[in-house]
Amino acid sequence: MAANEARGVVVLAEVAEGKVSGMAQELLGAGRHLADAMGEALAAAVLGSGVGACAQEAVAYGADQVYLIEDPLLADPQIDAYTAALEQLCRNVQPKIFLVGKTALGVEVGPRLAFRLGTALASDCTDLRIDPETKRLVMSRPVFGGNAMLEMVCEERWPQMATVRGKTQAPLPRDDTRQGEIVSRPASLDASVLRAKFISRHKKVMEGVTLQNAPIVISGGRGLKGPENFKVLQDVAPLSLAGFAGGALNAHDREKALKREAEGFGKLAATHE
Repeated sequence: MAANEARGVVVLAEVAEGKVSGMAQELLGAGRHLADAMGEALAAAVLGSGVGACAQEAVAYGADQVYLIEDPLLADPQIDAYTAALEQLCRNVQPKIFLVGKTALGVEVGPRLAFRLGTALASDCTDLRIDPETKRLVMSRPVFGGNAMLEMVCEERWPQMATVRGKTQAPLPRDDTRQGEIVSRPASLDASVLRAKFISRHKKVMEGVTLQNAPIVISGGRGLKGPENFKVLQDVAPLSLAGFAGGALNAHDREKALKREAEGFGKLAATHE
């Protein structure tokens, strides 16, 4: 993609339970700041089947334009179908920046899409900003166990792509008075290219407070020495308002932590108050 042809910021606005997901709201908030810093427009890609109502919701969360791509093959989060549809979109609209959430779908689609477009992908980013001089996207992520931050710039390829860690970007307040353009685009998908079949979805039901929404997280690591001592965390957590008892990754991998979510790399991220 030629640099002089690239325009604007596009984010993948995933749909969850008939609504724009929390991750999508974060991406729209981040994308809004990036687009404003470049003097460009922000667009959201809403994919699925029967998700037209989510297009206006994406506008309410900051999008200037929404590309609504509906197809029966997009009814479920099928990786090949989403990748093909997004490749078509990117080749047609040629964005400067394309953002994907670090979700079960995003971590699969992001690298595949970047490869097809011949560009680079910065993964697991926690901070995004526009360099005021070059107007390029500067993408940051923690390294060395969070003891250092790595800054990345994609200098020779377009679009500049990143997967973004959840709970790191601030969504904009919903504004249903915002006006935006909704563009319906055909997906033109061929079922023969799908290499996997979506059979069913099983949702894990968590009782009470979860790691993702707990305002307070009480965490234990190897210092607790054994699984029996993690019960102390379970007993204390309910006393701390909406607390959650979690385990550090090193303890989790040694099967000493609670068999629930774990803090750390490759697991769910917690943002406490």
